[in-house]
Amino acid sequence: MSDLSVSTAGKQAIPDRIPAGPKWTGPRDPAPGSEYFAQPEYTRREIATHAAGALINAGVCAAVAVELVRGRGRRPVTRVLPATAGLLVGGYVADLMSGVLHWAFDTWFDEDMPGVRRMVLIVREHHIYPQRIFNYGLAQDVGILSWFSLAGVAPTLLAARRAGGTPGAGVYFAMATGLSFSVLLTLSLEFHKIGHRSETGKVVATLQDAGILLSNKHHMRHHSREHDSHYCLVNGVADRTLGRAGLFRLLERAVNASSGVLPRINDRLWRRRFGRWVSES
Repeated sequence: MSDLSVSTAGKQAIPDRIPAGPKWTGPRDPAPGSEYFAQPEYTRREIATHAAGALINAGVCAAVAVELVRGRGRRPVTRVLPATAGLLVGGYVADLMSGVLHWAFDTWFDEDMPGVRRMVLIVREHHIYPQRIFNYGLAQDVGILSWFSLAGVAPTLLAARRAGGTPGAGVYFAMATGLSFSVLLTLSLEFHKIGHRSETGKVVATLQDAGILLSNKHHMRHHSREHDSHYCLVNGVADRTLGRAGLFRLLERAVNASSGVLPRINDRLWRRRFGRWVSES
């Protein structure tokens, strides 16, 4: 059976071919075929899950920040170096994790998988009409990501509390790493939107030029051809290091070897339906 055969997402049949509008149509402009990416309203359970993740993560981050600033029993100089190193390491790991999550949804999942259908449809739409990413607000972006972020910062708060009176340099490093990781990963989809703006304010443009924030020039390389590179969404530093070294291709070979599943099957199917470019390999 051809991968262009009619399939079903929810109750709506999806045809083999869908007339598409211009790829870079604006977020509020008519986008032919966008109805196939329509999602149901959030359930109360989903809203509660998003809100709980955001609130718990924010609370833990605030507690870690207090621990870092308070610095019980240690001179400022003995906290500054490990905390600064931790902020940098946490930023890198957040950039890398944003790329791994982005890669996973681009590469492996499909809209018929329970639990990830909503996110898969958003991601598939994004490769057809990239600017429609601006139709999704901050509350929707940070909800689920907060749970991933919490997994990185919560253990550092526990470590600080176990250390008791005078935490060592290693604990300060861990707390700063966890805090940086959590904040940046939680906001990574907002940085993603910044990477879709061709024009930004002077401050943002300066941060982009310095490689601190994701730039339009860097991220647009993801939206070319097979969408199989430049996944990282905080600033792209992990793309220029581990990504360039072949991390994502290595992960794909590992998943393929263990499961027999080929990468990007579902993404290629959606791009073919809309007449977007798909490689023949």
